[in-house]
Amino acid sequence: MRPVRTLLLAGLLLGASACHRGGAPARAPADSLAGLTLPLVAQPALRLELQGQVGALPAQVFLDLSRPLSTASPGCFPEGPPRAKERARVPEPTGGFSTWERVPLEGAQLGRAQLGSLSVGLSREEGCVLALGQDVLAPYALEVDPLRRELRFSRSRPREAYLRAPAVAGEERFVLELSREPTADWPLVAVRVRARERELAGAFVLGTREPFTRLAGNAAQGAGLAPVPGQARQAFLVDSVALAEGAAAGPLLLEVGAGWSHAGTLGRLGPDVWGRFLATLDFAGHTLLLRRPAQVPGARAACGPGESEEGCYGLQVRREPDGRLSVSGAVWRDLPRGGRLELEPVGADPSLARSACRLGLTFAPGLKGQNTQHVVPWPVLAQQQPECAQVLAHAEGFTPALFEEDALDYCPATCAYVHQLVTRRFTCDCQPTPLGRGALSVKVQAPEKKTPAPREQEPADPE
Repeated sequence: MRPVRTLLLAGLLLGASACHRGGAPARAPADSLAGLTLPLVAQPALRLELQGQVGALPAQVFLDLSRPLSTASPGCFPEGPPRAKERARVPEPTGGFSTWERVPLEGAQLGRAQLGSLSVGLSREEGCVLALGQDVLAPYALEVDPLRRELRFSRSRPREAYLRAPAVAGEERFVLELSREPTADWPLVAVRVRARERELAGAFVLGTREPFTRLAGNAAQGAGLAPVPGQARQAFLVDSVALAEGAAAGPLLLEVGAGWSHAGTLGRLGPDVWGRFLATLDFAGHTLLLRRPAQVPGARAACGPGESEEGCYGLQVRREPDGRLSVSGAVWRDLPRGGRLELEPVGADPSLARSACRLGLTFAPGLKGQNTQHVVPWPVLAQQQPECAQVLAHAEGFTPALFEEDALDYCPATCAYVHQLVTRRFTCDCQPTPLGRGALSVKVQAPEKKTPAPREQEPADPE
């Protein structure tokens, strides 16, 4: 019997082959993506979003390993999308199927690599949005660095190659199996969710496009979990989401999958969990490899091969295409009370040394691996503290000044902040959550009488 994946891709490619036999122009070849390293789009929450282009048009490019078919929006076609001559019926991780009009797309590019002739489903998104699925990504392993916020494409390897790789001193390493959903070929990973005395374990679809983990509402409530009360959107507050012993994230707010009807899966695992590691996602190699600096056991805060306090956190600064600096930080040890990293601006401008404006990163109380990225200055800072925004815009970089294991009352979630020492004013730019930006998973509002509305389901797919 032929593998399910072979049958799926054969069906998706059938229409394109028929068009070629009918005398259509030769399809443009695709460049290999292996060895290509690209920056992820700067944003507080980690997800696999890149900047690309289609011809001369800038394109918002997502990598979506949960879909067999790549999609593109009408904005990627300057003269309008061509008329569809066929449709593709694609299984959805939430349950059921969606039907897509399939059209040819030429001129898509990531970095220096041309993607060649693509046959894509036509989405309903605004602008030029290209979502690459298994039909493009299957030959590659996706190596994600959450601190540097970079993605590297490498060739897929057999699972045995990951298992045989030697251990690295001072590093935690978890080699997890990516199984396949037997009818739709989604990549699946085993997950255990704990919320107080409640526990739920099963297979989750590996998600790369959306930042949040989604938990099937019916299964969760059947296990005794209840959504956070009194919210306009629904979310579950859980203590931990574990992929293996020692490989967990928490506490977390998980999206409620109110319409999740697929009987074999419990939800979608997002970058808010696997993104707490240097992660390698190898779809064809059936492997999810997770690595990070190890925290030294004992009372002393020390991490990594050097067993130093500085090894427990990291900072990366890069220049973005619009000229602003982005600052990303990660903490590789548990923070039961939260933590904050104060930063020192670097540059030749004398106003930096005289300034009373201080930039820093805060991390919410929780398990190791938290990371965030912020572009400086962000829009709200420019509105609320224009003097600080102007000064920090002149910085040529930032260096760590002080790490404190304690929360910041003004920005108690995972955020970037600016503190004006004279006015004592704080301005925060916090990570989004299913309940809004900066919502704290450790604080729960009292219940209200009205029933909260469920969060909207998967975005704007055709019926």
